[in-house]
Amino acid sequence: MSGLLLYVVGVPVVLLFSAVLSMAGLGAAFIFVPFFYWLGVPLAESAALGLLLNFVSLAFASVTYVRSRLVDFRAAVPIAIAAVGLSPLGARATQVTDKNLLLWLFTAFLVFAGSMMLFYKPRPRPVQRGAAVVGLSTGVGGVAGFLGGLLG
Repeated sequence: MSGLLLYVVGVPVVLLFSAVLSMAGLGAAFIFVPFFYWLGVPLAESAALGLLLNFVSLAFASVTYVRSRLVDFRAAVPIAIAAVGLSPLGARATQVTDKNLLLWLFTAFLVFAGSMMLFYKPRPRPVQRGAAVVGLSTGVGGVAGFLGGLLG
């Protein structure tokens, strides 16, 4: 796809999905990576660009959430540290993983994420405290960071 058409099509889509999904507290990389790939951007660059756009839009959204006191820092800090620590490892793994395998993993992730959005019904759980929160948050952040680095 030509450079001009990439901007004409890409910029409005990125702005729309970044705005809508950041209001919902979600990143849009899961939409941007296949979208950029479809526009002809190589997969590794699509993943990196999707993560960068996620960071920018969610950084702005985070300010609003922190000001509104909607962030549980006991869980958020371990998630952020583990995710930032393991995402470069996932990005490094992307370089040595077969492109078709990555596309299939990305497809499986999208199916899983979509079905969770549609069908998951949260159940009330007791509030966890202390080490349990830190341990669970670190594990979740590590897996999310590695997969984010691997798949974008």
